[in-house]
Amino acid sequence: MTGDGIVLRGGRIYRPWTATSAPGGVAIQDGRIAAVGGEDELAGFAAGGARVVDVSGGLVLPGFQDTHVHPNIAGLVERGLDLTELASREEILAAVAAWAAAAPADAWISGWGWGQHLFGPQGPTRGELDAVAGGRPTVLTRGDGHAGWANTAALEAAGLLRPAPDLAGGEVVRGDDGLATGLLQEEAVGRVTGLVGEPTWDQRRTALLTAQAKLLGFGITGWQDASVSPDDARLYAELADSGELAATVIGALRWQDSRGLEQAAEL
Repeated sequence: MTGDGIVLRGGRIYRPWTATSAPGGVAIQDGRIAAVGGEDELAGFAAGGARVVDVSGGLVLPGFQDTHVHPNIAGLVERGLDLTELASREEILAAVAAWAAAAPADAWISGWGWGQHLFGPQGPTRGELDAVAGGRPTVLTRGDGHAGWANTAALEAAGLLRPAPDLAGGEVVRGDDGLATGLLQEEAVGRVTGLVGEPTWDQRRTALLTAQAKLLGFGITGWQDASVSPDDARLYAELADSGELAATVIGALRWQDSRGLEQAAEL
């Protein structure tokens, strides 16, 4: 075994065919498992100059594969308000108020991660955001990315406040007066978030590398990116070419509901 290999010893080997475990370790060479077994099976690899790691009885597993993840989006959350850990409507509104107090008067407020369970059947309303945003257009995306919450200024800017046909593939929830309540579904969310401003290429690059580090930290070494735009694909290719992409990635190409079958040829 060459010196670039790794031997993991001092653990236990799970044997699924017997549903039992036994003392042992693993030898890895060129990114592949070369041997599994006890000290006798690993001795030659350790003597060959491989790096030896004592796992001290810990559990060693192959890398996990996540079949539906959005690392590009997750990595960009830090550009705005991160709402993922907030546990109530009041906490979210307080966070918006604090952000508004520190933001320029003409700045958009954006955020990600509120939970539907924090609101009643009618969902959040634009009036609640109006009261804390200081007149700044505000849009907050739900944690699953399929809904959004916008205030009056944001809806006005997007041309969605007053009665109008729904967008293809999306819905603007309206009250009895025909005005938008503030809750947006699917494609309607993008109509508003698109006004916030696109991240720069460097911001996108940093975001994807940040998300990759987080995933690798959880032992996730491969994933399907469930919505890849042409720019996302170009970014993945750039990081792969530079050697910075440390995971195995499969991309699901993004279909735009607002367009038709002409996308098939493009994809």
